[in-house]
Amino acid sequence: MGTIPDPERYGDGVFCPSDFDFDRLFRESCSGGACHGDDGAPAAELDLVSEGAINRMIHAPSTICEWMDLIVPGDPENSLLYLKLMEPPALCGEPMPPIGYLTVAEIRCFRDLIEGLAERDAGDEDGLDPEGPAEDDEGSGDARDARFGSDAGDVWAGGSSG
Repeated sequence: MGTIPDPERYGDGVFCPSDFDFDRLFRESCSGGACHGDDGAPAAELDLVSEGAINRMIHAPSTICEWMDLIVPGDPENSLLYLKLMEPPALCGEPMPPIGYLTVAEIRCFRDLIEGLAERDAGDEDGLDPEGPAEDDEGSGDARDARFGSDAGDVWAGGSSG
């Protein structure tokens, strides 16, 4: 078996597809039963499926671990929502989802999303860039929408952070 001459250059080999759909991930993995759907009483007061979910989680304190924010832009290791996806059990409560697990690629995509949010965290005082992102090559809008879903585009457009 061969070795990689420069492992730092290639990382761990897990990549997030450019068309990853966070809305689908949340809907399929987080909204069943008494979990985090938009049925009016989501677990831990955390609705992950209605429009604006990602925006609502940025710098929002957890209702279970009040000393932690759900998403800290650029810092997955201090973002409770990311930590809850990991195995062994996360810092506060049980790992999520409670039945089954996300794939390594799905977790990587969520990590990439959180890291990518730091790119605009130097904007105004609430961390939102009032100018938004640069347009994509065709000038037709936010290139991040295609990768992170329309919800992430709302963050770039200066949507509410909760």
